[in-house]
Amino acid sequence: MVINIHEKETQAKTSSAWDDILNFQNQLSDEEQILQSSVKSYCRDKLLPRIVSDNRNENFDRSIFTEMGKLGILGSYLNGYGCAGSNFVSYGLIAREIERIDSAYRSIMSVQTSLVMLPIYKFGSEDQKQEYLPRLASGVITERAEKSTLFPIRLPLTLPPLPTSLSLIDFNALPLLCATAATPGILLSTIVAT
Repeated sequence: MVINIHEKETQAKTSSAWDDILNFQNQLSDEEQILQSSVKSYCRDKLLPRIVSDNRNENFDRSIFTEMGKLGILGSYLNGYGCAGSNFVSYGLIAREIERIDSAYRSIMSVQTSLVMLPIYKFGSEDQKQEYLPRLASGVITERAEKSTLFPIRLPLTLPPLPTSLSLIDFNALPLLCATAATPGILLSTIVAT
């Protein structure tokens, strides 16, 4: 049996491009596309110009939190308390656009959102939510290991001496789960006790 594929007619016309082979963009809502475009512009205009010098000089610009807060990036999928209340697809789009620039920038965003804000949102009292979430969403507060106000718990943790490149992290004063920036003492995480 021989099938002539040139005689077959296709019901749906498809177009593909190398940069969107699964036609992903057309599956996004208008709101998601606008959000993606806004975050892409922020990443291109604000994050990209400083990434090389920040990495080369081992610098972390604290104002990134404030910028992300003003754009509604921090805690984007949480509702109320100064958070944007967008969906999980939007959160993924935000993470994807930031990750295109640098994984460290994406990490600070996702740690602040998922490891700091989400536990407060899900398990915190109403007073805690009202006190901390608006400031965390705006990027105004992040945690310092030596002066934790969100969860002032110290866990005993004994580790062997660390190489110089990791000496910025004081494991004796940090919680079990953390992510740190290049600035000593900045803790961008929450405590997860086991």
